Amino acid sequence: MTLEVLLALPELLAGSPEQFMASVLTGQAQRYCAALSHRQTRLVAVDRFYRDIMAYQWRLDAIASQMRILDSIGSTDADLALEDEESQRQSALTDCLAEIDAQHSAALDALQERAASYALCSPAAATGCVEGLATGETERQSAIEVFHRLAKDTYEEIREGAREILQVSLGNAGLQKFRAALEHRQDFWHSQMEDTWTAWQEATQAMHRAGDEAVDAWGQVAGAVDQVLQRWQLDPEGLHPTTLQALATAAARSMEAELVNTLGLSGLAELGIHEGDGVLSDDKVGTRPRIIFSSDARLAILADMIDILRSMQALHLLGEALLVGVTTSSGGLISAS
Repeated sequence: MTLEVLLALPELLAGSPEQFMASVLTGQAQRYCAALSHRQTRLVAVDRFYRDIMAYQWRLDAIASQMRILDSIGSTDADLALEDEESQRQSALTDCLAEIDAQHSAALDALQERAASYALCSPAAATGCVEGLATGETERQSAIEVFHRLAKDTYEEIREGAREILQVSLGNAGLQKFRAALEHRQDFWHSQMEDTWTAWQEATQAMHRAGDEAVDAWGQVAGAVDQVLQRWQLDPEGLHPTTLQALATAAARSMEAELVNTLGLSGLAELGIHEGDGVLSDDKVGTRPRIIFSSDARLAILADMIDILRSMQALHLLGEALLVGVTTSSGGLISAS
């Protein structure tokens, strides 16, 4: 085997530069969209699990109040007259409902405090589907209202359950039966809390991993587009058809991400990689003085891809790639319920 063949062997094994560039563009663009889709699904799951956890905790707090007040009734004189027991139960219910009202108010205050410090999912007004993270004050208030409705519905059920103390038979046997029912509910909601807490943690970790993967994949796409842009600027007619097809595919997937996976993109800009961090070579630092994953940077790279395709009279490839995406897409918004 000659020296020339040995030197050329790595390139022969890896394929031509055009094939390598096409592989990066198509593969990383698909990886980018898949990661955004997965992040979108996980973000909705995180939001749903969090709402469930809050509701479970509200129920557990209310049950604890019911059991404490129930014990105060059970510690009274066993020979208490029936009419006196009815009066005592009514008084106990009044005290219990007052505690539940206080818990409801505390829950609303906690929701308001959390909304001031953490991002909230914003539901679409018409559909109730999660469409992104709340940004403006109007969106934040709409997101808070979702939690307020959850609290209202949950505490209405809790109050109705507390009133059952008036429906059980009089005497210690009835009270013991009611306490056993409360203990059963307590065990059930504890179990639900534990399972959902685990699911919430797993979904949160998966959401973060998907976000990291999306940013990394987009960095690979951005670097490949920059290389294609350089080649095109040096030789406007020299781009290989394979490269143009891959560029069209990458542009189509990028457009779909901006239009369909808005929720998956929400909150990812701060994870972006600054130029000069090793993703782009030093001679390109400063050509786009912004975070690679910011909305402006993504749209600028998408514009570069479209400009190249237009100059090569290959925009039809972009149209075909978009049609393929439309026929294979599984949808956009995800229900928050």
